[in-house]
Amino acid sequence: TPYRPGNAYLKTVDDLLMIKGYSPEVFARISPFVSAYNDGGLVNINTASKEALMALSDDMTEELANKIIDHRTETPFTDRSDLMKVSGFDKIGFNLLDRITVSSDMFRIYSKVTSGGITRQAEGVYRVDRGFVYWREM
Repeated sequence: TPYRPGNAYLKTVDDLLMIKGYSPEVFARISPFVSAYNDGGLVNINTASKEALMALSDDMTEELANKIIDHRTETPFTDRSDLMKVSGFDKIGFNLLDRITVSSDMFRIYSKVTSGGITRQAEGVYRVDRGFVYWREM
């Protein structure tokens, strides 16, 4: 159905479904990896999934993404430049520095509870300095 575009940032990730080309199948595949609330656009290398890390660059292989995950499991990154200390990032690491961060103030929370045969699900986005910025029961 035609609608008037908001010409603004998305209010929720679900708004992607209103954009031509974002079918429910596409949405289901990408929604765990995107946010409508990351206004800085940086990826936290201490918490990002392997898929999100691999999306940082065409040069980021699965092997390199796994090296980040292995490193942060043992020693979390405290500065973006720490990435350069990881084996294999001497060539592509510098190009990633403006795309990454090592801390977050926004978190997506998903909860599913089953009791007495009844299941309830909820999703929220929490920002450290403002509390919940989005909440829905599903």
